[in-house]
Amino acid sequence: MTTATSGLGDLLNVDILDVGHGSCVVVRAADSVVLIDTGPNGAILEYLDREGITEVDCVVISHADADHVRGLSAMLSDGRVVRRIYWNGDSGKDSDLWEDIVWQLDDLDAQGILQAQDEAGRGGVISTGVPTVEVALLAPGLGFRRRGAGSTDRAGRQITSNSISVVAQVRVDGRGLLLIPGDLDTVGFENLDVAPTQLKSQYLVLPHHGGLGGTGRATYELVRSLVTAVEPELVFVSNGRLVKANPRAEVVAAVASAVPTTSIACTQLSSRCHPTAVARAGDSRPYSGGWGRGRSCAGTIRLTRTNGIDAPLDRSAHLAFISTEVATPQCGVLGTVARSTAPEAEVEVEPTSGAQVTV
Repeated sequence: MTTATSGLGDLLNVDILDVGHGSCVVVRAADSVVLIDTGPNGAILEYLDREGITEVDCVVISHADADHVRGLSAMLSDGRVVRRIYWNGDSGKDSDLWEDIVWQLDDLDAQGILQAQDEAGRGGVISTGVPTVEVALLAPGLGFRRRGAGSTDRAGRQITSNSISVVAQVRVDGRGLLLIPGDLDTVGFENLDVAPTQLKSQYLVLPHHGGLGGTGRATYELVRSLVTAVEPELVFVSNGRLVKANPRAEVVAAVASAVPTTSIACTQLSSRCHPTAVARAGDSRPYSGGWGRGRSCAGTIRLTRTNGIDAPLDRSAHLAFISTEVATPQCGVLGTVARSTAPEAEVEVEPTSGAQVTV
């Protein structure tokens, strides 16, 4: 039993949470709950309480960065029930937070309270309470898991914590609904060993929260390649208003260059788009971490059978907010990309008036 209400039948919610600069996706299918990453803070606790979720069947940790795992630490410290963890070790991560999580999981696994599966990667499939809904793990492959962060790939390039990010795909009725690539970098992306068609998904959560994944040029090329492979109709940016002014212009331009018909939705209102926070009326449902402080843009995005999965996603409220409240929406401007032939050159993106990308 994972919720305060039993008999949820064919309920299906996929929530891309507004947790600030971080990432957390919740798949709730009938009575089962699967989390892909847990965000940078305790926002996940407020979300679980509001949704009446008392038990989580599975948590997938993409990699060891705090903005993806701190919520798990909050859950465990608060005594929340978690049955299974899918994760990979990272001997190169020496933060106190990661060390605490490792030993917390070790103790809980030894006590039989949860199962810690330390082989999260290509070929893994996580079932849910609805037979036609699953979470498929597409990466990392065996070689990257065994080599680990700090080593090199076959081409001699450095493997980082980002390179070995778990790439997860929510599948509904046999098709890719949402691709969540953690903070995948160029090395990780170019070592994906899956058929190109496996990446195709209706929606995509961008890696790095719309920020840099290397140099400006490398970031542009990575985002363009990823979006080209996935062909999403909508790209989500799980950003925080107070951190790094994401999404960057290079990222917005790369998305538009790859699939000009796609749209972009940010969980929080970037300072690049509007200089101040914007108060929102009422309370958000589902829970959005930035809503009460005027930091949310789209806020938490919920996909359901009747809104976003089997039917078009209703974005009217978000689009109305952008058009009436946001001074310079970056998702509404298609940049001009000036590229040098020098390998070390950055990609420079200059906004141009009149050229639009769908928002």
